[in-house]
Amino acid sequence: MNRKQTIYFMSSLFLIVALATVYWFYFSAPKAFPSEQQLISKMNALFAEAEVSEILDELFLDESHAYVPFKTDKGAYGSSYWVWKNRKWQVSTIEGSGQPILWTPNERKPSKQFLVWNIDPNDEVDSIDFYLIKKRNYFVSDGIHTYEPQVQMKHAVILKEKNYGILQIPNDWVKFIDSSYHVQKQKTQTSIFGDFFQQPNHYIGWRPYDRNGKDAFPEGSVNGNGYVNFHQKFDHVMFVNENELE
Repeated sequence: MNRKQTIYFMSSLFLIVALATVYWFYFSAPKAFPSEQQLISKMNALFAEAEVSEILDELFLDESHAYVPFKTDKGAYGSSYWVWKNRKWQVSTIEGSGQPILWTPNERKPSKQFLVWNIDPNDEVDSIDFYLIKKRNYFVSDGIHTYEPQVQMKHAVILKEKNYGILQIPNDWVKFIDSSYHVQKQKTQTSIFGDFFQQPNHYIGWRPYDRNGKDAFPEGSVNGNGYVNFHQKFDHVMFVNENELE
């Protein structure tokens, strides 16, 4: 093997090893999820104020994202969000409350979203109505008058024995969100006010009810401190007032 061939061989070998290392570090399959005691120890070490005492469940969105609802020493109910990252399971965020949150694990796929919650049983919430709402709109562009009606979609959840859970947004919501992003993208490309159209004008909200079907205010589920270890896309799920519905 001459010198040129040796250099080529060594360069190729180095590239293969480098690519293999990158794949191993960033893309290898997740290992077993930590034990309950390991989860508790990790969260309390990172965020002592959490005072986690009990893991309620381990709910997987996919193989590399998990929602872990917990209970604290003081009897509060919180949420933690775990991600397989850099060859280990890491907690992204710890919340000292369990109000519904919209989690988008992959920001490149905005329609693949999950609602997660851990409602304090003392709040006596028996069911939740989740809504996707787009307000009606009217505008004039280039002399063309456009009216957009209100869009309102509902998905009801009965809490039953468990006051926590995850819900991948329904297929009809996914179709609407996908089409909404497509329309907004077209507006961005054709309008001088492109930045104005970058975010679709819809939102996701919730209405909690007690066992009698009356409005419930989950005071114990919406108050608490939080800790952020690294970024994930979370969106607040707003309360929906009755006058917002049609």
